[in-house]
Amino acid sequence: MQRKNAIFIWIGLAIGAVFGMMIGAAEENIIWGLALGALAGTFIGWFVAIALEQKSKSEKPRAQ
Repeated sequence: MQRKNAIFIWIGLAIGAVFGMMIGAAEENIIWGLALGALAGTFIGWFVAIALEQKSKSEKPRAQ
């Protein structure tokens, strides 16, 4: 995996963790919100990285 893709995963984790903390604070369980938000953010970042990798593979011209 390229470094750019790893950055998308880490950004997703960070944004998900912050969002999860806000949701957790509303539910009065910050740790649970943090864990679920970080997990969801990681998966979203992972899927973005895979989609961009597939797009870049399909755009490369093939040698004939």
